[in-house]
Amino acid sequence: MSQIPTYLLLGKTGVGKSSFVNAVFGIQLAKTDRFSACTKLVEYYAQNTPYGEICLIDTPGLGEGGSIESTDLKYFDLVRTQVDFTRLTAVIYLHRFDDPRFRRDESEGIKLLTKRIGPQVWTRTWLVLTFAASVAEEERSVQGTAKVDAIGKAIREGLREVSGAELPFMFQQVLWTDNIVIGWSKSGRPTAEFLAK
Repeated sequence: MSQIPTYLLLGKTGVGKSSFVNAVFGIQLAKTDRFSACTKLVEYYAQNTPYGEICLIDTPGLGEGGSIESTDLKYFDLVRTQVDFTRLTAVIYLHRFDDPRFRRDESEGIKLLTKRIGPQVWTRTWLVLTFAASVAEEERSVQGTAKVDAIGKAIREGLREVSGAELPFMFQQVLWTDNIVIGWSKSGRPTAEFLAK
């Protein structure tokens, strides 16, 4: 019997990791709040979808308490001790597509994550850009490329700091999705279809 596709969700507080869980499964499983972070622990959600069973592992967000050094280190230790990285299909790094900038604190969080968990965290990585319906259709391609470049650069810098050498890195998959608006893309496919493969 084969293992179900299992994805670890990482990203800053407020990027929509928990609402992504709910959007993928089409039901309210993970607690969400527009004004404050809800996820304080590593939470496993395994559900069947029309495309097959999927497991998503929700985690607290980077920069949750304002102090990267204190709060994030506790979260990284939670992830490191509660997730078997050898059993993951991929890590999904989520970032808000409608946030016009990739900020330094997020870059520093990625580097700290790489140091604390190790380079294996980025072995198989997808990038999911959330809230895509909020980005004008004519801007998505250029803005999407800029996001891929900026986040990929931060990951490569983190890998270099840990290993002392330039390590190759490329996202295996880049998806644009919206956690709230259904049917926002006429040519799109359900995210669960990609995840169940």
